[in-house]
Amino acid sequence: DEIGKVDGKIQRTEDQMLLEWAFNQLPDDLRKVIILFYFQGLKIREIAEVIGISTPLTKYRLKQGKVKLQE
Repeated sequence: DEIGKVDGKIQRTEDQMLLEWAFNQLPDDLRKVIILFYFQGLKIREIAEVIGISTPLTKYRLKQGKVKLQE
């Protein structure tokens, strides 16, 4: 029904706003890795090269960024 559709759209909008807020709260070093991985489609080693950090540190930052977004 129409009310259910509107409620669903409102919930999605609220979820998007919350995610955007959380994303903006991330430290720059974590946000950069997430952007390059999820939005630019770079691989871990490519991100490491672009940013100038090690592959393990890149993996760590990606994991930490995901953890912080889930909190």
